[in-house]
Order: sequence, then C-alpha cells, then structure tokens
Amino acid sequence: MYTPHKTAFYFTPLLLAAVILAVLAAIAVYVLRNIASLLPAMEVVPSGVAFVASIPVIAIFAIALALFSLVLFAVSVRLKKTRLEFHDDAVLYFTGGIATDHQTTLNITNITHVTLRKPFLEHLLFNTGTIIIESAGSSGQEVYARSLEHSDDIFAHLRKLMQQNDFSLQKKELLQQEKPLLSAVLVKEIGKLALILLFVGPGVVFSLISALAGSPFLLLVLGLVKATLVTILFVRIQDLLRREYRVYDDVIEYQEGFLTKIDSFIPAENIAECNNTQNLFDRILGSSNIIVSCQGSGDISFAHMPRGEQLEKTIDTLAKAYTPLVGRAAGTRAHIPEKTVTTTKKTAPTITGSYTMDIPRSLTAGFFIGVWLLIVVAAAFALSVFDSAMVALFGFIPLFILLFVFSLGKSVLEAVITTYEVRERGVFMSRKFLSRRTQEFTDDKLVGLEYTQSLIDKLFDTATITFYSLSSSQNISFRHIKHPQTLLSQLKEKYYLTSKPVSTHQAQFSVGAFIARHALLISPLVIALIIGVILAAQYMIWVLAGAFVLGVIASIGGVLRYKNSHLILGEEHVEHRVGFFVTKTTLARYEDVKDQFATHYRFTSVGHLFINVGGVSTADTRQAALSSNGLTAYYIKDPRARLDAVDAHILGATPSQTVLNTSRSSLKNSGLVWIVLLPFLPLRLWQVSRYIFIATKDRVLRERGVWNHQTQSITYSNIDHITMYYGPTNKLFGNGCVQLYTIGSSVAELVVFNVPDAVAWQNLLERTADE
Repeated sequence: MYTPHKTAFYFTPLLLAAVILAVLAAIAVYVLRNIASLLPAMEVVPSGVAFVASIPVIAIFAIALALFSLVLFAVSVRLKKTRLEFHDDAVLYFTGGIATDHQTTLNITNITHVTLRKPFLEHLLFNTGTIIIESAGSSGQEVYARSLEHSDDIFAHLRKLMQQNDFSLQKKELLQQEKPLLSAVLVKEIGKLALILLFVGPGVVFSLISALAGSPFLLLVLGLVKATLVTILFVRIQDLLRREYRVYDDVIEYQEGFLTKIDSFIPAENIAECNNTQNLFDRILGSSNIIVSCQGSGDISFAHMPRGEQLEKTIDTLAKAYTPLVGRAAGTRAHIPEKTVTTTKKTAPTITGSYTMDIPRSLTAGFFIGVWLLIVVAAAFALSVFDSAMVALFGFIPLFILLFVFSLGKSVLEAVITTYEVRERGVFMSRKFLSRRTQEFTDDKLVGLEYTQSLIDKLFDTATITFYSLSSSQNISFRHIKHPQTLLSQLKEKYYLTSKPVSTHQAQFSVGAFIARHALLISPLVIALIIGVILAAQYMIWVLAGAFVLGVIASIGGVLRYKNSHLILGEEHVEHRVGFFVTKTTLARYEDVKDQFATHYRFTSVGHLFINVGGVSTADTRQAALSSNGLTAYYIKDPRARLDAVDAHILGATPSQTVLNTSRSSLKNSGLVWIVLLPFLPLRLWQVSRYIFIATKDRVLRERGVWNHQTQSITYSNIDHITMYYGPTNKLFGNGCVQLYTIGSSVAELVVFNVPDAVAWQNLLERTADE
C-alpha cells in the first residue's frame, strides 16, 4: 500500500492557492483605493459604490485567509483518504474529498498507458512523483496518485506486475527513436504567440500602455503578464525539444519535460492503431503529428515528428504483432464462450482493394444547392414584376453563382484527394491535399459495420460503408463508393457477419405506438394546442387542420421508414435494417456487444432495443459530444425478450434467473436535492422509486421508467472495472454508488446509485466476475 508524502501533498495546492489569493487580494485592495479616491469628486454616490468603498482592507485579507484555510482543510481530508494498492491482478485506488469517497478497482491486463510525472518544485524538494494509469474502460485517467515517495520504485514495481500478467515489456530491440523537429517547434510555438498578438491588435496594446502610463501598479501587472507569456513560451519550447520517443519491439516509451519530468510507456499488447495528421505547415516543414490509439482508451499525441510516415508504419507493425490482453482478466470478456469468439477466423478470406468516392454522386449535393439557388433567383424575378423592391435581390446573383461553383469544386476536390483501402488486416482512409490525414482500423479493433444507401445512391449504384472501432472516436466512412454490394458481401465474410439467422423480428409501427413512445414530447404540444385553440377560437379550424396534417405526415413517414425494418439475430452476429428513402443496415458480432437497453412503450406490446457495441464516436472532430456505437431497433414486439435472446448468444446459454442481490435507490437523496424544486419533487421521487438493480449469476440488470419501462443489461464478461463513489448525500444517508465501466466507454455504463448496501454490491460484483 502506498500513501502520499504528507508535506509534498500539501505543497502544490497550497502554494497555488496562496499565490492566487494574494494576487486577487492585491487587485481588490487596489480597486477599493481607486474607488475611494473618486468619491469626493462624485456629486451623487450610489449606495453600492459607497458600500464597496467602505470595505476595510483588512476584511479582504481576512476573506483570503478564510479561503486559504478552507483549501487547507480540503487537502488534509483528501490526504487521509488517498492510497494506492497493488494486488496480483488488480490495482486499487482510493481517494475522496470533504464529503465524497471514491474507490477504483482496475484489472492490470486492461492497462493501456502508464505515466510517472515528477512536478519540478515538488520533486526537487521532496523527491516525490505522481503515478497515472489509464485503462481500456474509459477515456479518462482511472488512477492519479500524486505526491508518492519513491515514485520511481513504484513505477518499476507496476511494470513488473504487468509482466506477471502477460505483458512483455522486455525492450529487446529498439525499432525507432525520434525527437521533435526543431524547425517545426520554433515556427509553430512562436507562431501561436504571434497569432495572439495579432488577435489583440497592436493598436489595442499601445492604447493600453498609454492609458496605464500614470499607473505604476497596472504597469507592473502588464509587465508581469508579458514576462509570464515569454516564460511560458520559453518553457514550452524547451519542453518540446527535450521530448524523446522510442519504439521497442514490445513497448513504446517516451520522456517529456523541461522542468517537470514525465516518463511514460504504452504496452504493445493494448495498442490499437496509429494515425498520422499533417496540416499545411507540417507538410512544408516535414513534420507530422502521430496519434496512438489504445484499446478503448484516450488518444496519445506525438507532435512534430520528423519521420512521421515511418514512425506510423513502425507503430502499426508493432500493434499488429501482439494479441490484445484487454478482456483476459477476471471480470472481463474472458467469460465469453469459445464458440462465440473463435468461429472460423483462421480461414477468413483475404480481401484487399482500393476505393475512391464516385465524383458524379459527390456532385449531387452541389447540384441540389444550385437548383435551390435557381429557384430563389426565379422567385425573385417573378416577384420583381409586382414589387420593385425585389429587384435588389438580383445584386446577389453573382454571389449565388460563386457559392454554386464553390460547392461543386469542394465536392470534386474531396472526391479526388480521398482514398479508401481495405487492407489484409484492416481498413484505411487517407485525405491528402494541403494538409494530410490518415486513419486506420485494424481488424481486431473493428466492432461493427453500417451500410447506408439513399435513393440517389441507388441511381448511381453507390453507398456509404461506416466502420466502428473499439479504440477511436472517429469512425472511418467509405463515402459514395461504386458497386458497394460486392464490397459489403466481402466485408461480411471477412468480419464473420454471415452467420445463419436464428430469428427475425419485424417492426410493428402504429400511430398508438408512436404516441406512446413520444408521449413526454407530445403532451406539452397537445397542451399548447388546446391553449392556442382557446385563445384563438376563430382560427380553431386552421390550428386543428395543421395539427392533423402534421400527424398524418408523421404517420406516413413512420409507416414508410419501418415497413421493411427488421432485427435479425444470427448465430454469431446481429443485424438491423431500417429505412425507405435512406436505408441503413447495421451489423455487429455478439462478442462486441457490451450492454443493451430494452424499452417497452406503455399500453402497447412493442418497444425498442438499443444494442451497444464497443467504442464511442463523434460525427465531427470539432464536436466534444460522443455517442455510443450500436444499433436501435424501434417498434419491435417484446423488446425485453429480444434483450434476453442477445444475452443468451453472448453467454452461450440462457441467462440465469437466480438473483444474487436486488436493491432500490434511496428516495432520501433525491428528496433532499430536489426539495429546491418542490413542485417537481413528487414526480422525481416517483421516478427514483422505479429504479431497481438486480444482480444474477451472469449479468447485472437495471429496471427503471415512469411512463415507458426500460431494462438495461450488462454481462459480467463485459465489465472492465468497477468504482465506488460516496457523495455528500450518500454519506448523510448511509448509502453509496457503484459504477460499472465497460471496455471502450467514455463514462460509467451503469451506475447502481444511492443503494444502502453499496459495499455488498461492489464485493458481489467483483467476486462474481472473478468466478
């Protein structure tokens, strides 16, 4: 067991708190003095200004001292609760705050990234460091144990434990060694500062200096800001230049830091893939940004690499040479029966090929924009006959034409510079023009396919095939490729998505089911409609007619969309087909399903089933929001039975009905929190009372729902790690929360929250998963 060095644990947060509070107090005193000096010249003094000016200087420092004392108390509490434990096959990390407690249990074989961080002043004074551990269960840091004595020895000990749990970590052969490119570092980092100054503007800077000429204090602050910016730039450049990356035959190691030193390693067994990105400056300077993705964990970026393409190939080769250890530990995917995961992969067909976007199909979006522009111009011309003011619209015709040409050019350029490849052991995407971006998924990280085809695609015999990955939040999409059916058939063979169908379930759409599904959304609209009819009785017929038309459109759309919607449960994979104008087929293996949600619509016999597969995705790199990969089958009969059927395929047997434990969420916690929203308190208590958590011999179930009833299921085989959390209300009412993480999830997949027997739940789940 390892606990923090007491003095070192206090040092950093208290030093930061002291500096920040001292600066804020000094600024507050300066402002108060200036306000006081202005009061005699004011004919009428606002009461608020007079009150602020009357605040004694000593009160400012008293407040700062009180806040510092609060920080001191919070740090002392966290110190008492923080400890790190290593066991034969697991890492336990305990921490907490003034009113919270947190415990993480992490399987060693699921570790993807280990870091030893030595903060400059703290390490210099106390010889302490911080151990950071990331795993396949989330995109964050499962362990952040700071201020540990003998941190180098702890780092080495963890490495030995990983070797005992089947990691190699021998470093027998150095494959490649790199340092950031000097020219790229200088140009980019100095360029960032130049952009900041350009954004602020020289005129603003000179005006500020002139305004502050008579204020020595503010001139001093400005000087400190300038000195800080220069210092940060210098330290940043020095930090980048001292980075060193080494790729061995079984591990990636790297050292970073100028003042604060960082040692880190990524075991080859849990590397997923490596991608290369270059912007225009990178291509001019000859540098690359290499992004290493780990099994279900966050990405790790190696910036300004001089031989990026070679480094990318070296890391890709290393990742392909090792079988992932994620899922081998107790409580993970090791419990999946052999028949589910070993099919006929040794005889999988070798499929390779290169594909590009079909240019005529890609141009259709631009043509549609052009058609709409022509409609606008034609409408403006027609209206101008009756209204001379509309003639002004003709001035925008050149702009419309320019937008049309730009849209067509963009579509053609994107099609020309984008290349897709199906490789022997993965899929690959490359986009190369002024910037360069590559992305690759290896076969063992691929967890699902999505085949999308619109009516326009059918005219051009094209489609889009999207690949889901366990390790990356950016899916690879082969867009607008020709003759897609042939490729889809080959991919289904390659990824074992052709197993014999066991059962087929067709969607049973109806207006009643649609209303039941969207009742919580429709109800406010109905109320608003009734109020509108009452307030505007003379327009009642039009309001009702509009509502009727919208209802008819929604019903026709639902009938068309779900007419040919099917959920197909095969022997080893699941498939879902849906759509009319745009059809979508999603396929995934049972071994890649991590949990499910079955929702039953009240007063009907149908509902929907969401089958969640490994990994998360975002449609845009600029978007922070992530969504789970998977498929949702709407309006299927008895979704709970379908959930049990999928679990039976995952487990290799009918799910056990033997209940090991069952609990309900405490109403006290929600009652206390929601008492500030008293009108909604009964509804919230009713909602919480519907939460039931059930542990059986082979899975964990969560039942909930006030209107529509939902069941969530996670088999023990899919649990990556478990954490225990006690918040303020938990400690007050004697209950707690158990959080279950699955491989590739960014947040806890299921939370057994506010249950009085939280410790019993944690022990039961860990024990059952180990059996």
